[in-house]
Amino acid sequence: MFITSILLCTFIALLINHVRTLKSRYNYFVQWNIPGPPPQFFFGHLLKLWSAPISFEQTRDWTHRYGSIYGISEGTHPVYIVSDIDFLQEVYIKQFSSFHSRPLNFLAGILQGKGSHLVFAQGNQWRRQRHVINPTFTPAKLKIMKPLMNKCIQLLMVKLDEMNGQEFNIFILYKRLTMDILYMQNDVDNIYMEKSAASVSVQLDKLFVVKLSNVVPFLIPLLTRLIKARMFLVDKLRGMIPWLMRNVEDLPSVWIIKRVGNVVRERLKSGKRQMDLLQLMLDVATNDEVKDNENEDLTTKHLHYSEVLSNVFLFMVAGFESTATALAFSTYVLATEPDVQKKLQQEIDEN
Repeated sequence: MFITSILLCTFIALLINHVRTLKSRYNYFVQWNIPGPPPQFFFGHLLKLWSAPISFEQTRDWTHRYGSIYGISEGTHPVYIVSDIDFLQEVYIKQFSSFHSRPLNFLAGILQGKGSHLVFAQGNQWRRQRHVINPTFTPAKLKIMKPLMNKCIQLLMVKLDEMNGQEFNIFILYKRLTMDILYMQNDVDNIYMEKSAASVSVQLDKLFVVKLSNVVPFLIPLLTRLIKARMFLVDKLRGMIPWLMRNVEDLPSVWIIKRVGNVVRERLKSGKRQMDLLQLMLDVATNDEVKDNENEDLTTKHLHYSEVLSNVFLFMVAGFESTATALAFSTYVLATEPDVQKKLQQEIDEN
């Protein structure tokens, strides 16, 4: 009875302390006079974000109500929501080297390690990758790839001429254009296009395991082990009993990375060089261990081959949907703003 009473008192004391800690965290923005919607206990603002069709729609509504800088809580974690242009310029341009790391959700953390790409990489690993990859996008290097892109654009112009003035959805053609530049493939039913679209359409933040990790973050180590064990087991069983595992599909991102790996191995084996993004990355790749020491000279740094795979995947998937969307929106603006369209045409003709 005495031990039970001690345990009960200890539990109550811990519970009270936990509640006080939560309240203190929820008062973070109040203490700094930062506006924002009132949080719900334990969940913060997660329930509102989860219930919205797209999280952006909910934050947009809050922005209209609370202004260009306000705060919310993801569980008990305070988060600034910023749309102030001067603030963003300070973070993303003037002091970008101090704000490179991105908050990673639970599943993104599983992909950490040697194979991390620029979005997931942190600290010195990010600095090294950015230093190595940046020269890939110099005007001189992009000019080398210009013939490949022009060939794809010419095919787009042929498709536009075939429309013969009829109404059509240009977004579909733009997706085929970006896919053609990235994959040399413009078939809308191609498996690569399907997997790329699937990779960007999944809202990871709304998956149950991600929600669970946001609410009870101390479970993340356990969930990480379980998911890694599941991935390892599936790969082993696929090799041992393929007939039984044929219906167990890889995640779209894993599927694409495996195919990129096949392309890399084939190119290295053949010894052929093609002036594209993959070749530029392979030129600075190594199988040796890559260490990220803060004081080391970055000019001698390389990418590990696993980082090449991850970054090629990043540019393929990120470039597919985002570039097509930007082109479609730009076309919409030009169609609805004839003065802007005329000015653009003049600048093109003059140059």
